[in-house]
Amino acid sequence: MPQGTVKYLSFTIQNEVISMVARCVKEDILNDIKAAPFFSVMVDTTQDISKTDQLSQVIRYVTVETDVAGKPDRLNICESFIGFLVVDDQSASSLCDTVVQKCIEDNGLKLAKLRGQGYDGAASMSGIYSGVQARIVAKQPKAVYVHCAAHNLNLVLNDAVSDVVDVRNFFGTVEQIYVFFGHSIHRWNMLSTQCESGSGSNITLKRLCPTRWSSRYDCLVALRYRFVDVLKVLTKIILISKKTDEVANALAIKKKVEWFDFVFILAMMTKILAATHGISQLLQSPQCDLSKANELIKSSLETFQSMRNEYDSIRDIAVCLAKSWGH
Repeated sequence: MPQGTVKYLSFTIQNEVISMVARCVKEDILNDIKAAPFFSVMVDTTQDISKTDQLSQVIRYVTVETDVAGKPDRLNICESFIGFLVVDDQSASSLCDTVVQKCIEDNGLKLAKLRGQGYDGAASMSGIYSGVQARIVAKQPKAVYVHCAAHNLNLVLNDAVSDVVDVRNFFGTVEQIYVFFGHSIHRWNMLSTQCESGSGSNITLKRLCPTRWSSRYDCLVALRYRFVDVLKVLTKIILISKKTDEVANALAIKKKVEWFDFVFILAMMTKILAATHGISQLLQSPQCDLSKANELIKSSLETFQSMRNEYDSIRDIAVCLAKSWGH
């Protein structure tokens, strides 16, 4: 390399450039929030790959567009992610201090402008006496707490079926199928090869999401689409595998999947989750407001009520799926 040639390729310089760009973007976002008369805060904790709890910070606010004459012309509802914060203490008092000090005040925002709080239903966050929302209301009485609408929908779905043994066992089997194939490169390749030789589609098995219940729709759609492929590979493993445990697991899973009750619940739950999947996505949209959320949830209720009279159509779907495997 000729002397005097400068290369900005070291990880230190690249990280510094990324940090500078991130800081500039964040400053622009915060300037828009500061210009707004009011704002709301939405936070949630999640673990990263290193099992460190991080608090995601999202600010919801309104910007005003003006016309050529400088008059207000349009309101834009904005939701901006402003970063993660490492959380060492999950207590309500500590989380409250984190939200007020690090999320609001350290970013130059005024607590007096806070008009809304959005969290999940965890007691430490939503508790009416000593939860984060109650502690912030004590500091700013106008900061109304709103339970996350999408999370509410997921909770309703979960609670509605958690006591139904057959459905609970069904999802246990669905997870067992994914684990059986997903934890072995050889078995996963066998399934992938079978799928490619079948429909040629790139739809693959999905893992159940423990926190977003309605996202299980994608998992069930993939299983329903790959129903025959899964059974073919299980049969092949039973016939050619020399591993006793592998054969035993394949036999147990195949028996459960071939059971008509499993096929019927697969058809039924796919139809139920299809009715809520789109609604769940819309409830998470920045453009969604409380009145729209209320309309969407009422619409899902009407859909569920009409499905009470659709048993025959669901059974026909299940019968067709079972016949595709020769049963």
